[in-house]
Amino acid sequence: MPPLIAILLLGGPWIVVTIAVATGLAAFEVFALLRGAGYPSIPILGVVIAVGLVLDGAAPRILEGSGVILIAVGMILAAVGAFTRTDPREGLPTWFATVFGSIYVALLGFVIRLGAAGPALPPTAPLAGLGAERGWIILLRLASSSTSRRRRRMPGSSAA
Repeated sequence: MPPLIAILLLGGPWIVVTIAVATGLAAFEVFALLRGAGYPSIPILGVVIAVGLVLDGAAPRILEGSGVILIAVGMILAAVGAFTRTDPREGLPTWFATVFGSIYVALLGFVIRLGAAGPALPPTAPLAGLGAERGWIILLRLASSSTSRRRRRMPGSSAA
């Protein structure tokens, strides 16, 4: 059984842990790419911000607007960290790259938020037996698969 299907069948916290780990790994990759492109950043702080935002998506009803608060705190921490650079011209790019990298990767949290806060599926829906969390995540995955296959078949596409 493919790991993604096993995780979806287990549901709940397993989905959250999987997305949080994927976000952490993706964040390390994004910060390596930013460093390779010549943009200074604070990778560890960026990874913590990204994973924190994703985990916030798992509990949407605890504190209304907590994602915005976390982004604001992350931006302030990144700015303070950027102040530590010895070259003043590195401060602003460090701040921008850290905030951009963390928020870009944290968009994976949408998958968790969709599962946690999505409406109940209609009883006649083919995925209704799986529940709202699993049903919406599977629907999202199927939709993204179909668009990537369609893109590969388009004339002039460079994808194989």
